[in-house]
Amino acid sequence: MKLVLEDMAKILNSLQLGSERIRNLSNSLRSFCRSDNKVKIFTDLHQGLDSTLMILQHRLKANGARPGIEVIKTYGVLPEVNYYIGQMN
Repeated sequence: MKLVLEDMAKILNSLQLGSERIRNLSNSLRSFCRSDNKVKIFTDLHQGLDSTLMILQHRLKANGARPGIEVIKTYGVLPEVNYYIGQMN
């Protein structure tokens, strides 16, 4: 019975992590897809960078042909920037 409870806790933890990843990816895709605007918009540059990195996350991982790529984000504080989101993404 103890093993079943331990397995259940692991399964629930995995489900929670998986749903958080799906939510983050969904939010990133939504932000990225809104980027087809033909006008400049004042927005947070960090959010655009984070959305793009989330979408590309699987391509940054190591595979048999190449090592993984580590992205170190040290953004600092920036005001909102007026730019074409689609071109930046």
